[in-house]
Amino acid sequence: MAEAYALVQPLATKHPKHPELLYCLAVALRHLGHFQDASSVGQRLLALTPRSGRAHQEYGYACLALANKAAALSAFQNAVAFNPGLFAAWQHLRQLTPNSARDELKRIDANLAYLEPMPEPLRAVVSQRYEKKLRKAEQSCRSFLQQEPKHPEAMRLLALIASEQGMLDDAEFLLESALEFHPDDQRIRVSYIDILHKRQKYDKSYAQAQSLLETDPSNRMFRLALANQLAALGRFEEALQIYDQILLNSADSSLATPRLWLSRGHALKTQGNTPDAITSYRKASALRSDFGDAFWSLANLKTYVFTDAEIDQMTELVAEQDVDKEDLAHLHFALGKAHEDRSNFRTSF
Repeated sequence: MAEAYALVQPLATKHPKHPELLYCLAVALRHLGHFQDASSVGQRLLALTPRSGRAHQEYGYACLALANKAAALSAFQNAVAFNPGLFAAWQHLRQLTPNSARDELKRIDANLAYLEPMPEPLRAVVSQRYEKKLRKAEQSCRSFLQQEPKHPEAMRLLALIASEQGMLDDAEFLLESALEFHPDDQRIRVSYIDILHKRQKYDKSYAQAQSLLETDPSNRMFRLALANQLAALGRFEEALQIYDQILLNSADSSLATPRLWLSRGHALKTQGNTPDAITSYRKASALRSDFGDAFWSLANLKTYVFTDAEIDQMTELVAEQDVDKEDLAHLHFALGKAHEDRSNFRTSF
């Protein structure tokens, strides 16, 4: 670590806004026992990359070393929010979260139960995928599968990576094969339903969702998967019944995601219930401030008028360096529509 610090410190001084250099510097400082300096570098790093799970995790380590448990807890919470594949961050969260936070502990335990038995190379794949290092994640996953060609989670992860790179036919084939080897693996079946949905094979995705729900009729995640297929088939009333049941049940707060509120909004919009659709879309954007699709869905109603505060929010988001490209595209479309409605045509264009 002393050698690493000697190498990276002058480079980080010369390039003070290089995220990887700052990350390496923070790690080296922490391992050398310079915790206050590591914390300061971590803060600089987070200012540059506020959505980096690894950056939040490293800052959490420094805070923990300085006995600032509140700051460490917050940092590890942010770390897993941006990168749920960070096993060590989940472990520290388990230790720092108070026993009274039962729902949060249940969520933490579920993620630990997923990651703990996983071979270390696959944990790295999960983390790389969330860090958007898809090519590296793919290479790591393929290398692992050469050693264990029928490993269920490795096959599923490779399919997810293929999907995120736009190779949906490859993803579908991988998941079909994985289900042949592991027909009772529910995680694989859920991913298979999602791929079929993306490929607009709604009859097949609906049949798979029905089959999945039959294995555990009380499983609300499985019911949510069925609702999404019902909506795709135009059976909005049935889909909305499931969406609303999930949202009304406080125990299902982990399922009340921005994506669920967005799906609910789409179903309401198609039914002609614009006021409730607006409420759902705004709830989605409130839960995730940079959720571009929620803002674009409001704009796409054609009748919605954005507030000054919403226009300011979108303007700030598109100026940031760290917004996901898909969200950024949706935000630009929505902001363009907002300015068009105000006759600010040059800005809109």
